[in-house]
Amino acid sequence: MRKATKANVSGDRCCRKCGTPVGLSWHLPTSCKECGASFAVRPQWLVTIAFLVATTLAVGVMALLRQVTDATALLACVGLLAGFIGFNAAELVMFRAGLLRLTNVNADDPLDAVELQADDALAQAEREARAKGYAGTDKRTRAAQARQLRQSIELARSLKTGEEVQDATAEAAVRKDGASRPRCRFKRLAGDDERAVRAMSSLATRIVREHFDPIVGPEQNDYMIARFQSPEAIAVQIEEGYEYYFVFPPREPQADDGQRRKVRPIGFLAVCVQTDGSLYLSKFYLLKEERGKGYAHSMMGLVLQRARKLGCDRVTLNVNRNNYQAILAYEHLGFERTGTRRTDIGGGFEMDDYVYELSL
Repeated sequence: MRKATKANVSGDRCCRKCGTPVGLSWHLPTSCKECGASFAVRPQWLVTIAFLVATTLAVGVMALLRQVTDATALLACVGLLAGFIGFNAAELVMFRAGLLRLTNVNADDPLDAVELQADDALAQAEREARAKGYAGTDKRTRAAQARQLRQSIELARSLKTGEEVQDATAEAAVRKDGASRPRCRFKRLAGDDERAVRAMSSLATRIVREHFDPIVGPEQNDYMIARFQSPEAIAVQIEEGYEYYFVFPPREPQADDGQRRKVRPIGFLAVCVQTDGSLYLSKFYLLKEERGKGYAHSMMGLVLQRARKLGCDRVTLNVNRNNYQAILAYEHLGFERTGTRRTDIGGGFEMDDYVYELSL
């Protein structure tokens, strides 16, 4: 597997409307080639500085050229060209240095005006991720990862604060809801319950495929699902000491007819005690539509509860190097990177992971 290069990290940004990476040439783009969304350059005071630099350059070039010719038209043309080149060059330099950023804006949509004035947590997190090299290795991967980034930041905040975070795409700004923390319900999976094991396998396949197809590719992901998330594989893991749990949303009140609606699981997690006394967090997933609702805090609460009850002094996990959204989420939680791990899983594939640890 290839590693992300610095060119990948600093040379691209992504459209926040459709997630398409925005490639740079000799100037900052004004709109997304994929969806047509307009871009605005922020902050404006740095744009003003770029304009002043370009103006100074143009005047200097004209002054030098005036020594050899009095042709006004030629001086004007050369001055305009020098100013144009200088302005674009100054913007690109500041953009690549992380001082400037592109933000989607549409004058016809008042919600976007609110978004521009809000604290741009998404842009800040994306800059942090790219600065650390947490990016994919090709355009398709980066585009898919960009679409997942906002949900991952919401997940991180939910895990850290336990507060519900509304979807900023719909609300036009990240907003915290001070409501009480929702408490999920959990059901431990029994290895001899074949029906439940099949249900766990089906749920895991759905979630893992939607999340990891953009990161490792469908071919490797299908291989990993067959090897690690099939009913037979899950049953074997349970025999080896893994604890699998279904995650259910908080119990809802009875309906007007006095009946309770059937509640389906919204995620799953799996842990296992290691020989070194740590608790290995193997699985920690929610359905895409259930993320950002505060459920992850309750899930992490169960993990820490099991760790203490089983006498573990820390929680460890592995995360794919290119899964930079999850990496940000774990780092926001307080996990610290302790190493790297490359594992040959057969079939011509390997897992290239970072190792993270949280001390209790």
